[in-house]
Amino acid sequence: MSAYLISWNPVKSSFDDERYSDEFPDSPGNWSIGRLTKKAPQAGDEFFFARNGARDGIKNVGLIGYGVFTHERKTTDHWDPKKAALGIKETYVGIKWTYQIHCLDHPEQIITPAILHEAGLTHKLWAPQQSLIPIKDDADIPRLKKLFHEGEPL
Repeated sequence: MSAYLISWNPVKSSFDDERYSDEFPDSPGNWSIGRLTKKAPQAGDEFFFARNGARDGIKNVGLIGYGVFTHERKTTDHWDPKKAALGIKETYVGIKWTYQIHCLDHPEQIITPAILHEAGLTHKLWAPQQSLIPIKDDADIPRLKKLFHEGEPL
């Protein structure tokens, strides 16, 4: 199995903060991976969900949860209605949350880039603009989960 970092910038997405709050904890149920096809995840692969966009003035940046991909990629209309009207397609993967922090109600629980850098993880890029970055070191996966559950046995 593989694990990936999914990137979310609410300023550049139809999944904005208002929609996030309205649909929490059930949404999103799928996630756009752009036009990526070669490195698309398989059902059962894991994801870690990163809220980013520090350069856009977004607060509460960092990891807000993790889960598994529920289905392989499918291509459909772009999430942006203007691009969809032009016939532009987007690739999506299904996701199911295992653990999720409400990053707007509980910003103190977000796993920030500073915490991630201090954790001694091999993976170093935690706020990418691109989504679906592979986490190449399998040893990082249980360490990441443990950061969400500090004080709880895994």
